[in-house]
Amino acid sequence: MLPAQAYYRLTTHSNPPDYVNNIEQNNTYLLVNCAGYENLQHPFYRIQPGGRNDYYMMYMCGGILDAATGDTADTVTLSPGHLFIIPPHTFFRYKPVGNDAIQYFWIHFTGSGVPDLLSDCSLPLLTPCDVGSPENIEDKYHELFKVFMHRDPCMDTAAVSRLMDICVLFGRILQRHGMDDYSASPKHHKLSASLSYIYENLSAPLSIPALAEMENLKVSRYRALFYEIFGISPLAYITNLRMQRAVALLSLTNLPVSQIASAVGYEDPLYFSRSFRQRFKVSPTTYRKQNGSAFF
Repeated sequence: MLPAQAYYRLTTHSNPPDYVNNIEQNNTYLLVNCAGYENLQHPFYRIQPGGRNDYYMMYMCGGILDAATGDTADTVTLSPGHLFIIPPHTFFRYKPVGNDAIQYFWIHFTGSGVPDLLSDCSLPLLTPCDVGSPENIEDKYHELFKVFMHRDPCMDTAAVSRLMDICVLFGRILQRHGMDDYSASPKHHKLSASLSYIYENLSAPLSIPALAEMENLKVSRYRALFYEIFGISPLAYITNLRMQRAVALLSLTNLPVSQIASAVGYEDPLYFSRSFRQRFKVSPTTYRKQNGSAFF
């Protein structure tokens, strides 16, 4: 049984840490305010009429909570294995059911990119989701905790990376459970080898014939199956991934544009900049100025 623990992005001696880390910051793409683990051995009742300023993610490990959230104070039951996300400025209250200790991991986070992150991972708001007990889930949270303990210059970026890892883990579990019919399609798994290669090698040249060979398919069949599943060609899919990765690097790092181009598979930085401008109507440098994280 783990002890209760809490880790904060901002530290102060003049205010309680949970107060100064209750931040809504929409001029930043993603930001983790704080995280921790709760282990409550005694009866309690918590209520926050106006909610928090950030998103609140709970992952239940032990005990049962009776919770009410939203404008109508709809009641839900949270049991071990349940994931529950409360959006900003939303009423919530919860209390234990029975005498068992209440144990859960929690993360508070904010940023303009939160809706996209939750949508991409099919993680709903104000709806308990049964994600079970993934074997490595405690390790995922402890990796996030270590980021706040070490507090190096990469702390904010590293914390966001750990948050995304956790969301992806839960999202994939829900997809396997069939909550996302698109990703749960058996056809999707016929391309798993080439898809894994694409995601792991975005910075390298990617050949459609080589990807087709990984799946033991002719190029024409590979293109057709890919389009049937994703609605776009393999090349368009790869380009989308590269541009999404470029946007994240521009928003979350201070890497030079030339290095970002190389990291997403473009040998020629000028060609990357032209392609980026064609898609987003602004140059990579202008995009960074308009959307870059406040801590750079």
